Amino acid sequence: MARLSRRFFLKALGLLGAAVVVDACQPLQTTVQTNTPFAPVWTPSMTASQAVIPTTTATIVAPTPTSTTPAPTNQPIPTEVVEPATATPAGPAFQSVYSADQRERLVASARQYIALDEPAAIRVARSLGYIKNDGHPASVCGPLSAVTLRRAGFISQYTDLHDFWLLNPRPDQGRGVLERTFPVDQFEWFHTDDSIAKFDFKAYPLKVGDFLYLYAGPAGSFEHMLVVARLDELGRPYSVTNFQTEKGYKIDEVLLYDPDAPDRGQFGVWTDRRNYKLGLTGYGGFDVIRRKVPLIDPGPRETQLAAAIDAVIQQTGGEWRILLKELEGRVVYARTERIGLHPASVIKVPIAMLFFKSLEKRGLAVDETMLADGIGGRTYAQLLRASLVASEEAATSSLLDSIVQSHLDITRTLVEWGAPHTDVFGRHSTAWEIAGLFEGLYTGRFIQPAGRRIMLEHLKFYTPGDDLRLGVLHKFLPANYPVYNKRGTVTDPRLIVADAAVFTIPTTSGDRSYVADVFAYPGDQPLKYEQIEPAMTEIALRMWDYLKEQ
Repeated sequence: MARLSRRFFLKALGLLGAAVVVDACQPLQTTVQTNTPFAPVWTPSMTASQAVIPTTTATIVAPTPTSTTPAPTNQPIPTEVVEPATATPAGPAFQSVYSADQRERLVASARQYIALDEPAAIRVARSLGYIKNDGHPASVCGPLSAVTLRRAGFISQYTDLHDFWLLNPRPDQGRGVLERTFPVDQFEWFHTDDSIAKFDFKAYPLKVGDFLYLYAGPAGSFEHMLVVARLDELGRPYSVTNFQTEKGYKIDEVLLYDPDAPDRGQFGVWTDRRNYKLGLTGYGGFDVIRRKVPLIDPGPRETQLAAAIDAVIQQTGGEWRILLKELEGRVVYARTERIGLHPASVIKVPIAMLFFKSLEKRGLAVDETMLADGIGGRTYAQLLRASLVASEEAATSSLLDSIVQSHLDITRTLVEWGAPHTDVFGRHSTAWEIAGLFEGLYTGRFIQPAGRRIMLEHLKFYTPGDDLRLGVLHKFLPANYPVYNKRGTVTDPRLIVADAAVFTIPTTSGDRSYVADVFAYPGDQPLKYEQIEPAMTEIALRMWDYLKEQ
């Protein structure tokens, strides 16, 4: 369940009069009577029944929903609908882009977190670690959804569960978390303002792997996140999710809806006003985020590479953004590649690309005559070399001045290049977008051939230090297989170590090209450059261990 925004809270108060709208995901008041910190004793490999109850005494005080709206007494209040766990886990083959093995893996992942009473559900919530030494099934829906997908391999293994705690998907809130977890190049996004009780699920049925966000609406009391874990043989969707009952919170597998019996299922429970004491949601519509391209599972060698890189990072510490992918092909390794970063001097590459694009806007041909012109007392040829080879900031600023004077729409150009989060003035981007810019440069998709040739000549030019970081790949490649890379280092006010490269390796089946970038920061740890830089070189060596066997 997710935090109800103040706007929704006030709107609900206006419509329900004196009713108290319940936010089931407010932080709980917790009293722990113990001499030691409350530690999780349940692990995802256990079933709920195997979890051990701690010997310490813990009293969890959960908020109690209240309302002035009277509940009818002439009809029984429906409770949650749970189908037998033995129902077909894979469901019909048409249900999603996932394979049968992947669908079964998702079911197994979801069912690891079933907890049939509140004490067990509290242990499950705390075991996820999204709040240090804390957690409660009243607010676990976001982390539970994320861990279910993460454990099944449906989203990145580096997804931070804390980011999903009390997540608000509205554009000025936590939408960025969803955008980087479910990028639009891999997932389709659907939104409707229709209540889950009135929406036509026959026209748009839910599918396995769908991530849903339910909006409370004016009549609701909480917002909620869940994942469709499976469909049964009739195509009805099920989710393992958290919800409140008359005996407390639990986590269980529930039928979400039956298109032939709209009152059945958890959606019916959450929109039946007789259940106001247990909380209502879904009146304000919902979002569906659904994978639109097949999920490619990593093979044994990719898994081994990930373990090797992760071991280096675990030993070193710090925050890392890494991407290794085939040129215009599959991703080999990715770690928080869509989280924003300061790219240090690597940003000089897209700046130079924008400079050449600005010449196109002016209708100027890229030749020696044009490059002999300049700005700030130096020729464009001098400025490009100073920026890309010597990494000079003054030269880079002059190139930016020239771009601005051309009236090139920088933002629009970067969006067209697939880099909407890249800011060349504020020095901001992501590992994913930097890699995409290098890729577009190398393949010639973004700038004209003459400009591309000049930039690649500068990027392959050897300078002291080019044998470190990704540049260590130089020594493994034949002389006619250059590494086109740009390093960057910032020491003040924050240490940033960066490198990005495009390179080609000869293999028995022909040449194969790759793009890679690595960015590292100390994070909350007192790391120094002398610790981060060798680790970055070690990561490049682990990449080579993988690449040399192609």
